[in-house]
Amino acid sequence: MKSDRVIIESSKTFSNYPCAHRRHRHDGHCAWVHGYSRSFTLWFRAESLTENGFVMDFGKLKPVKAWLESMFDHTLLLDSGDPLIPQFREIEAQGGCKLVVFDDVGMEGTCRFVKDWVDAWLEEQTQGRVWLHSVEVRENDTELDSVAFAETLERLASTYDAQGLEQRAAPLYQRAIEIRSRVLGAENATLPETLVAYAVTHHREGRFRDARGFYDRARDILEDERYRNDPLH
Repeated sequence: MKSDRVIIESSKTFSNYPCAHRRHRHDGHCAWVHGYSRSFTLWFRAESLTENGFVMDFGKLKPVKAWLESMFDHTLLLDSGDPLIPQFREIEAQGGCKLVVFDDVGMEGTCRFVKDWVDAWLEEQTQGRVWLHSVEVRENDTELDSVAFAETLERLASTYDAQGLEQRAAPLYQRAIEIRSRVLGAENATLPETLVAYAVTHHREGRFRDARGFYDRARDILEDERYRNDPLH
């Protein structure tokens, strides 16, 4: 029998928190202090929407962003069982680091750590209407996965477009769209201007159905209140 239950999902990504850690049980280089940036994608689910049509109002996520910054922005992460915690505490007392300790500072353990905190916060803020379905933690976001790089691709594509080189412009626009969607979240990350430019290229190539799809997506984003009002966008 088909269920009438409908679950709606949205996601938000918080990118590029530079921090360091070590895995004291590892038998290789990971036992040494090393660092990279971490990015977090939170997947929210609900069976009902707010009066504004949101699963989760992203404008209310400032406390989550502040907590992530306190835990992962220029911090040193150590497992709670690390035998060198007393020594690192001494370094912290002298201003040499900001120490954060929890059970497992690896990617998998960090997912659990973040999910537990955000779950509790959501329960309090939404009275259980919204829950955190999953957390994705990524490491080492590079320039090739950055919004700045996407903007560079868009400028280059625009130059090719102005020269009538649509075939060169099209893959650059597509790559920019993919980067924006991955880094900022697929829901409303892609700038309408990029979509319109890509639609124009498709139209010139006679790919009218594809062009209409990109025009429609740009229009939907521009009409979306979340795109206009999201302070974290």
